[in-house]
Amino acid sequence: MTRWFQALCLLVLTAGAATAQDLRDCGFGFDVDRQSSAFQSMIVDGQVKRGFWLSINRAPADVRSLARHVGRLQVCLITPDGKPRTITRGGETFELESPFLSNCTAALLPDNRLLTNNHCYYDPDLVKAGFTVVREARINFNYTSRDDTGAVRTYLVSPRELALDKDLDALVLQIVGGDANTDLGGHIPMKMMSRVEPFQELRMIHHPGAEPQQYSTGTCQVHRRQTEIPDDRSPLRHTCESTGGSSGSLLLDAQTLAVVALHNQGGLEPSGDSFNSGHKIAMINQVLNLGFEEFRPETGSDGDAATRALANALLMFDPVARAEALKKLTADFPGTDAADKAVQALGQIEDAARRDRETRADRALTAALLTADRDEKIAALAAVTRDHDGLPAAQQAALALERLTAAPAPAPVPTPAPAPTPVATPLPDKPKDPPPAVATAAPALPEMTLADLSRTAGRTQQDVIARGRLNCGVNTGLPGFSAPDDRGRWSGLDTEFCRAIAAAVLGDPEAVEFVPLTAITRFTALASGEVDVLARNTSWTLSRDSDLAFNAAGITLYDGLGLMVKRDLGVTSALHLDGATVCTTLGTNAERDVDAYFKANGMSYEPLLLGSYDEQVQAYNAGRCDVLTSDRTLLAVTRAAQGNPQADMILPEILSREPLSLMVRHGDEGWRRLVAGVVDGLKRAEELDIRQVDAARLRRSDDPLVRALTGGGAALNLPQDAILRVVAAVGNYGEIYDRTLGDGTELNLPRGLNALWTQGGLTHGSPIRAAAAASYAEPRSAAYNVIDTIRSRDSLNCGVQVFLPPLAQPDNTGGFAGLGPDLCRALAAAILGDPAKVTWVLGTDSDWSAMLMSGAVDIVPAPQGFDAPLWAEPHVVASSPYLYAGIGAIVPRSSGIVRLADLDGRRACMVETAPWRAELSYWQARSGVHLTDVPAKSTADAYRRYLQRDCDSVIDESLALASAALIDGKALRDHGLIGDALSLRPLSAALPAGDDRWADVVNWTIFTLMAAEELGIDGSNVRALAQGGTGSPEIDRLLGTEGDLGARLGLDTRWAVEVIAAVSGYDALYGRNLGSGSGLNWPRGLNAQWTKGGLIYAPPVR
Repeated sequence: MTRWFQALCLLVLTAGAATAQDLRDCGFGFDVDRQSSAFQSMIVDGQVKRGFWLSINRAPADVRSLARHVGRLQVCLITPDGKPRTITRGGETFELESPFLSNCTAALLPDNRLLTNNHCYYDPDLVKAGFTVVREARINFNYTSRDDTGAVRTYLVSPRELALDKDLDALVLQIVGGDANTDLGGHIPMKMMSRVEPFQELRMIHHPGAEPQQYSTGTCQVHRRQTEIPDDRSPLRHTCESTGGSSGSLLLDAQTLAVVALHNQGGLEPSGDSFNSGHKIAMINQVLNLGFEEFRPETGSDGDAATRALANALLMFDPVARAEALKKLTADFPGTDAADKAVQALGQIEDAARRDRETRADRALTAALLTADRDEKIAALAAVTRDHDGLPAAQQAALALERLTAAPAPAPVPTPAPAPTPVATPLPDKPKDPPPAVATAAPALPEMTLADLSRTAGRTQQDVIARGRLNCGVNTGLPGFSAPDDRGRWSGLDTEFCRAIAAAVLGDPEAVEFVPLTAITRFTALASGEVDVLARNTSWTLSRDSDLAFNAAGITLYDGLGLMVKRDLGVTSALHLDGATVCTTLGTNAERDVDAYFKANGMSYEPLLLGSYDEQVQAYNAGRCDVLTSDRTLLAVTRAAQGNPQADMILPEILSREPLSLMVRHGDEGWRRLVAGVVDGLKRAEELDIRQVDAARLRRSDDPLVRALTGGGAALNLPQDAILRVVAAVGNYGEIYDRTLGDGTELNLPRGLNALWTQGGLTHGSPIRAAAAASYAEPRSAAYNVIDTIRSRDSLNCGVQVFLPPLAQPDNTGGFAGLGPDLCRALAAAILGDPAKVTWVLGTDSDWSAMLMSGAVDIVPAPQGFDAPLWAEPHVVASSPYLYAGIGAIVPRSSGIVRLADLDGRRACMVETAPWRAELSYWQARSGVHLTDVPAKSTADAYRRYLQRDCDSVIDESLALASAALIDGKALRDHGLIGDALSLRPLSAALPAGDDRWADVVNWTIFTLMAAEELGIDGSNVRALAQGGTGSPEIDRLLGTEGDLGARLGLDTRWAVEVIAAVSGYDALYGRNLGSGSGLNWPRGLNAQWTKGGLIYAPPVR
């Protein structure tokens, strides 16, 4: 309703906006001046290109009749400040005035809707340059002649879309203030043709260069290289000539005038291999629910009919219906090419069905092995052998049954604690000059014995201590990750994390039993307890986090789709690959990710689609393609195996998300926290530049940051200095990476996303929260189920502080607004289908632990203090971070200061007793930035002195600064927060321990908001996309039109749709609470998507 209201207000304000006299500064009207021609036309040899087209007045009658519903769309774009912008495209630089008038073509649909290209409103280069506001848009119908404009009908168009799809470059708009359907006698015929064949004749009606309507014919046809595009993919290659202004034109079948595709991109040259591009209307219709129906011409030859039948079958979403249609095709058209392709497609469907059966069997086996009661376990294993006969899971279940029934069940005997044995002493000191900022006079921390730790440990830690070794599941042999040498010693990234955990728990990095596991056996081994932790290059995904009853316990490597090229190609970035031939495997995520990356960056490429990765490698080495694609780690292994690794280069860009994580079983929060804490501590040690050679000596340091790292073990049920002992044993994260994957190793894989966050990567630790040791042995009863409780009371209890902007503050409806309340609304939408079903429970940080444990609150989305005692409570767990704050600064907007480094030599007001001052000193020493300290007694005092101009900035916790600025709302116009930080303070929600399913739901709701932004989903288009068939498997899985991820979380299939419809994506969440919608205008900075240099990163939805 808001969009319509805005559009109608605009209509009233413009008072007759359909006349040529209004808003003349935009250039509207029928006299097409030089600026009003489309931006694209400026880059074709410096002048408007003229192609093989005719005036619409010379077209046949049926074409002219249809053309009445095709118009010239004019979009007036402006910059926020009204100033011109310089932009470079096609090797030429232009200065564009603001406002700037862009032109496209659009088609009239029922209900006064328009269909055109997404880039007509949101051209990436124009948006990047600053043309971000659609001031007004109009469409002209019946503009067929410069000399006779009396019949032209002009309508105002809403400046906001009804629906869009970026991948398909499709946009649906609304005419306002008029009824074009009635005035023009209808709309374009809503018939489409799904089949596409090379050399198929086409027609295109368009306004090239914003000229009167033209009609493309002659050479207008489907390009012969359309055969390289699978039938179930959206791209369409054609030879209908176009220029700027043609964007958004419909491509029509020449004989029937049924719509075939939507043109969107030029590129046609006087070469038989070049072509223009568009997207099939069948795909667009499916995604945007436009209302087109399939046009079925009379059957011609068997070949034509078979081809059409194949196209129709492959476009079916339901796999059962698709298989039946393919079987019918093979029977009806034996011996045809289409029948051969149908047989291949049927094979792929059968393979997928077999994999699905194996997956179901593996899940049943995992559930059986996790059953605690012996009799119930036997019954469950018997069911697996019966229900999944012939599958590997059934064979493993039979072996487990044989072991269980071979002897009577033994009576449970408690495992005695081992004799008190002191934790191994630190490694010998190695001589090295200490850093000048570190003193070494503090007393040693008290020792804790293994018996002490066992008494307060959870069951997995107790088992490890009792057996005296860690059982760690690793790959059977993968260079760089886990592989034994000739002497049987294991090495690699994964094995180093195994040793780190052993050093933390047992004081001995060699107290590890490496259990080699295949991809099939790894999860069974973890579920059965054969291994304590899985460190086998395993991706963290939604299904593994929920359905398999495992917890991710620390990301060890950010992997993803990479690109490898021959070094003599002379490129150093994926952005240099315009026009390259790219090898990918047909039907994989890699194929879609490559296509999306090239489109997003305005580049063309030639896909060479092959059946397997081995075929890719062969084609790449034979010179058939320029680029080899796969996960970067696999590319590194391939390069090393080529025999001449210097001949190949892995480019720095990562095109997809593939986080590799340690995995532990659900149900033992203490063990998960311990394992994750070890990983986190290794990363934090690198941030503080604490290396293996320093760690033993630094145990006695009185440096506050080192002491924090030293004392963090107690919160993990480890000796207080456990993290330093781990670093002494294996080094920090950077050292581990360098000696297993980095420069000088066999794989020689650049850090990339695995660099520290301060160096452009995603790797970061959290400031260590010191705490006294506490028992994890008795979490809240597993019988208490948060989700069931929420459903029974029909409301989610959300803990908020009464006034803590921008995290939480009362709104004008009696509820709460802010980042935290928005998360609670999203969760209510996920569980109850209604974001309004939230009960606000007031409290403070001192209340939350008791309220979480009693069930008075289900979640505290925004605890005030990062270092609050709440986080030391063993019965409180943190969600995944959803905001990266830190120690930042507020400065005058007019100062020109955009980074903390710009404060060099300036005065800074700072709380004199702030606990983060040690981090500030460390940052100054590392960065060389000098500040003049203006001490203050509190944040409010520092802010007051800053406004009195006693200092040039305030440095403090960035959320505290944001709160101060919002409270003093009048200062927001003149003062703002800097986008970077000198240290991190990740913001997480507080949850009750003991309910892994609830933690999964909270975490994946957070990840859904992050993924929605990356995938281009928001509150305005989510329901349209939820109709299915988007062409993106990840979108379809997230929105529930493919797979059953909702059921795995115990939620409705469309839970993510309700979440996004309630609060939109992460960009909207940030914008209204911290960005321009809040008045705070806090730059995204660290909270930008990972693809844009930030830390917002969601594991893949699969």
